[in-house]
Amino acid sequence: MNAQTALLPVAAAARHSFDSPLQSRVLEDVLHLQNLPLESATLPALDVAYRLVGPVGAPVVAVLGGISAHRRALTVRGESGSPGWWQRVLYDPALRLADRYQVLTLDWLGGPDGTRIPPAAGPAPRRPVITTADQAAVLIRLLDGLGISRLAAVISASYGGMVAQHLCAAVPGRVGQAIILGCAHRPDAMALARRHIQREILRLVDDERGVALARSLAMTTYRSGAEFNARFGATGGGDGLLAYLDHHGRKFARRFDARSYTCLMDSIDGHEFPPARLVTPTTLLGFTTDELCPPDLVRSFAEALPRLR
Repeated sequence: MNAQTALLPVAAAARHSFDSPLQSRVLEDVLHLQNLPLESATLPALDVAYRLVGPVGAPVVAVLGGISAHRRALTVRGESGSPGWWQRVLYDPALRLADRYQVLTLDWLGGPDGTRIPPAAGPAPRRPVITTADQAAVLIRLLDGLGISRLAAVISASYGGMVAQHLCAAVPGRVGQAIILGCAHRPDAMALARRHIQREILRLVDDERGVALARSLAMTTYRSGAEFNARFGATGGGDGLLAYLDHHGRKFARRFDARSYTCLMDSIDGHEFPPARLVTPTTLLGFTTDELCPPDLVRSFAEALPRLR
């Protein structure tokens, strides 16, 4: 696949604006890798789908989101399609990240998008178990392939924060700082329990309906009870809440199948990282309403970090 490159105006004079005098490169392509060692296997070949957006020559930051994230974290004027999944953050006028940095994103290995696990050879092919360390290994090979010797920062949330930990531990001299939101060094026990139920749903209902239902259950953990009451408590019989859950479940199921969903949930559950290995200057952000990574877990991670900012 040939690189899709364009010079487009990028920046934010206001929260929703795309206008700027700066010239930004939009590079969206696939990097072909060979002989990628994973923790459970070696992939003879892999195509990594990535996207690099920002002023030419500016420092690079890697942006890593949750399991539903993909390479399209932000879009610029002149591009078709909906805004990126982190559009408001990357174009926030108080941060001006998209003005000052090139933003590197990629599709997760084992997910439903462009970085797909190739079929294995043999009569009964098995998909390798994908770990958060494997995702970091893919990102490192991507940096090497693009000639990026150093990241100014890795900005990460949820699953991406787990990957960021391994990235910084593997190549500490190549990352200026780590910013990790809603993530710790291990999964929370209640989150493990909920994902077990989600996997059982996928096993019992092995089709798009099962994916939608499992995702609807997950949506109940992404918002607090107080927010649900404020948004939907006044509607009769909870119809608004049920419609909300159904909408997001069906939307997710249009991208994910049960196999890719299970692959990335298993990757989360297998994450276990020794905080002492994270020597990169690190900023942690937790949320009091986070039911997947509660503040006490973030706090215990923070207390064990050697270079907490």
